[in-house]
Amino acid sequence: TIYVIVLHPALEELLGGGIYAEYRTDDARLTIEIIKAAERHGAVCLNYVEVVDFQVENDRLAGLICEEKLTGERFQIAGKYVVNASGAWVEAVQKLVPTFPKVSNFRKGRSPQTAENLSGSFKLSERSAPLRNPKLFLSKGVHVVVSHERLPLRQSVYFDLPDGRMMFAIPRLRATYLGTTDTPFHGNPDHVFAENQDVAYILEGTNRMFPTAKLTFADVESTWAGLRPLIYEEGKSASEMSRKDEIFISPQGLISIAGGKLTGYRRMAERVVNLVAGQFKKEQGKVFPASTTDKIPLLAEPFSSAAEVAVFQKSLEIKVAELGLPTHFAAYLVENYGKDADKILAQTAQVQSALQVLTGLPNRRPDLALLLAELEYCFENEMVVKPLDFLERRTGRLNFNIGSIEPNLDEVLDKFDLTQEERAAVSKVIFEKNHF
Repeated sequence: TIYVIVLHPALEELLGGGIYAEYRTDDARLTIEIIKAAERHGAVCLNYVEVVDFQVENDRLAGLICEEKLTGERFQIAGKYVVNASGAWVEAVQKLVPTFPKVSNFRKGRSPQTAENLSGSFKLSERSAPLRNPKLFLSKGVHVVVSHERLPLRQSVYFDLPDGRMMFAIPRLRATYLGTTDTPFHGNPDHVFAENQDVAYILEGTNRMFPTAKLTFADVESTWAGLRPLIYEEGKSASEMSRKDEIFISPQGLISIAGGKLTGYRRMAERVVNLVAGQFKKEQGKVFPASTTDKIPLLAEPFSSAAEVAVFQKSLEIKVAELGLPTHFAAYLVENYGKDADKILAQTAQVQSALQVLTGLPNRRPDLALLLAELEYCFENEMVVKPLDFLERRTGRLNFNIGSIEPNLDEVLDKFDLTQEERAAVSKVIFEKNHF
């Protein structure tokens, strides 16, 4: 307890505490790096493509009918098996299958002993009887971002609230983020945002734990919200429902997976891949070699150790300072792009020179130059199509450094082919981040 107080003097009237290891990641960056690694190993990854229907032959799924959302063009993809891992939209995809919810076979959070036992339905034990018509339950989680100066934590802090929920406060470079809520969601999963009562709940809980912080709505720089696709359990609240993943298969062969948590994503993928491999072997006579993904690094040029990361980041701090940027951008670039951060900084210097020639002004605008260099990198390497792809899902700036966007927004939007209505829509999303 004494060590906890030394680390976090802002904790008052502390009765007890402990220190333990916990996960921290950037889910959006993890996702894009998985996609990039998959592409390097032969996967075909499509952005802004929606499944609008299924091809069906002899009452079995035989492929997809897709729509390219930017042009409206439709095309077909043939496939022996179809996996539905669409998160909050898993039920919407299921409903595209003709006569979907007749019967679904479930197996809860456990893997079959061998994939060879599977051929369209699970071999169920007495302890995992089939469930009928499983229902997805969407729970909303909201996060609030404040400046690190307003809550200067050295490590993440997890604590309980009077209502029994756990809350966290996590330092991240120039910011500290707080969360989270766990409330039922019945709206449009395409538009999930923080509301006044969500932010008030988080600020009140944080101020109970850190009374000297006295955080108010004026301290909120940004917010974000997401949905947990849980399996509905009657009589339980959102926070009481299991986070276990479950696989279910429609009579027409659609393999869906729902529930689960990010920390178990590889285990979830393993279960689905083993299932599909088992079906290929039993029904198609095709055998795949053993998986080697546990030996494949996500990055094309991975770091060999934490020490190498520290040395690399230190070298970037010098380059960042020479460009006129705050040194915290070095850690930001390493966390987002790994060794490719060097390429982005080299491009930043070129953009600075071009801006100086273009404007005839001595001010190099390093913040704008870095943004435009990142954007060029993301156009070429990370399937960026729309502004929010870049501002939120690639860089994270919309959540953790929103102040770096607003002075440079027009120049960033100029790099996209947008109508005035589309530009206004982006501005509206930015406004909603800290207006409730």
